[in-house]
Amino acid sequence: MVRRAVLTPSWYDSTRRQQQYRTTPPSAPFDSRTTACAVVTACSSTTTATNHGGVDTSSRIMASVVASTVVSQSLLAGMLAGYLVARWQEPVLIHCVLIHNVPATMTNLLAKGGVGAVIAAVPLPVAPLLQSITALMRYAIECSVSMTTMQVQLLPSSNMTDKSLGAFLWGCLCCYGSKVGWYHALFLPLILVEMELGEASCLGAIDELTLVLVCAGICAANLVSACWLITKPAFLTDANRALCWRAVRINLLYGDFVEASYPEMEQNVLVNISGYDASGLSSALLVALSSSDEEEGLPKSLAYLPWPVAVLLSGTDWRPMVVASMVAFGIPFIATLLNDILFKKAPIKQE
Repeated sequence: MVRRAVLTPSWYDSTRRQQQYRTTPPSAPFDSRTTACAVVTACSSTTTATNHGGVDTSSRIMASVVASTVVSQSLLAGMLAGYLVARWQEPVLIHCVLIHNVPATMTNLLAKGGVGAVIAAVPLPVAPLLQSITALMRYAIECSVSMTTMQVQLLPSSNMTDKSLGAFLWGCLCCYGSKVGWYHALFLPLILVEMELGEASCLGAIDELTLVLVCAGICAANLVSACWLITKPAFLTDANRALCWRAVRINLLYGDFVEASYPEMEQNVLVNISGYDASGLSSALLVALSSSDEEEGLPKSLAYLPWPVAVLLSGTDWRPMVVASMVAFGIPFIATLLNDILFKKAPIKQE
């Protein structure tokens, strides 16, 4: 039975949902997603302003928040507003204080509220175009993640289709890119683009699997083999043992210490291969096992969270995330144990 992969939300769906957010009447009930959209835009605006500005950070943050309120549904428009605040606020402060001798209270009002209000009108005309650009980026991400090898039914009694090739490649790419410095330059901005509509991110779920849980599995295996395997002398130094404990704890509770496993992966071919295998297979399983319901779409989550919270964030059906997490953790865990037993030696003690 041939089935077509469902790609949701599409570019047009994203644009339609943004239009709904913009036209929500004041009497409508509180929408947490709309609030999340505004928060993401404000954060992008303030971050851009502080990164490109000078020393008066408090004034710049306030002005960038004010400037982002009008374009609260566009991530790129918020970044543009923050950049303009960083460029225009300092001349306003100089003119008010040094040239026109304006009192401090009025200077604060002009430098914060005044600059923010004026700049808010600048990105407003191009905000719809910028929203379409980010919607197209989200559509491209979803198309690439759910890229298929064969659109056929895997089991006669199952609705699961083989749509996992793109996710497998994304998982391997994320594992490799984090080692060579692509994460903050490429993956994190794409995750932020996915979060523009106030939702979690599909790439965020892949991030949790390929980086956080793979690292936790490698470090946990080193601890097990060093502490409980009595057939060989301990090969972990006290410093490395403390590092592994810290990596397991932080990755499972905070999702933010993926670099701890990189030396182990680079020094051992078996561990390195298992890391890539776990990254690709767990990402592919996450997409292949996910619901094909148009409303659900691809599973979405985030790193930088405790692992149970990341699982609950993945949607109403959290079982695909649990299975993928077990694969992401288990493959490098077993491979590292085998590598420790077969190939590792105890460190030479220096007297």
